[in-house]
Amino acid sequence: MVLWNSFELFDQLHIMQLLDGFVQTRDNFQHLSVIFIDDYLGRVSIESLPQWLEKRESVSKKQLVLGQLGWKAFTAQTPELMFELAQQDTSVLPFLQSGFLRLFEEFPAEGCGLTRTEHCILDKVRGGVSQLVRLFSEVQAEEPVHFMGDWSFWKRVRGLVEVPLPLLEVEGDVPFYEPPKTPFPDQVFRKFEVGLTGLGIEVLDNVVDWHAHNPRTFWIGGIHLHPGNDWRWNAERGKFIINELSPL
Repeated sequence: MVLWNSFELFDQLHIMQLLDGFVQTRDNFQHLSVIFIDDYLGRVSIESLPQWLEKRESVSKKQLVLGQLGWKAFTAQTPELMFELAQQDTSVLPFLQSGFLRLFEEFPAEGCGLTRTEHCILDKVRGGVSQLVRLFSEVQAEEPVHFMGDWSFWKRVRGLVEVPLPLLEVEGDVPFYEPPKTPFPDQVFRKFEVGLTGLGIEVLDNVVDWHAHNPRTFWIGGIHLHPGNDWRWNAERGKFIINELSPL
């Protein structure tokens, strides 16, 4: 069995889960090998497959242990194990550390309460991207490694629009909706214009904490983020904090 591991972010979750699963089976792993590709798997041509297969290597004990530790950390109830693991030498799984570090940025930021994706959405809108149909490509252009599909992205936009105190307002002939898969974009969706609300400007400028106005709950791995378990990521200091001032 050959595992193909690219630098894509979801691939890091896959390889941790798979390696953990193989350890759980207590197999001898002699049949297991891995190929590391520093590109998107979708760009790998059929003609190049034999060359890549020549680069495969047997999965080592260190890789199995790291995969198991990584999955344990990702499914833990706090981010502390992930953070600790990201500080260690994870080079036997060469894309794991960068995957963890990008994942940390999808936790709410200390101060404003925005994730990196949410912050980028608001920043692009303030910078002049008023057509909603352009927003996905503009935000993804800021990512060194693209990882989000467009329908996942629209759900992020919905989370900024359809809340009691929104950060974005959408102007159009009908209320905002996530576009249909086909055809995309439809003529109504093309007409949507987006702008920042007053609260959106204050949150983007780090004047107010969005969670103080719109407490929310969501999951990252095994971590249930909610007002009573409000983990924040401080990108400048490169560390997690627990927001003790979060409303209960």
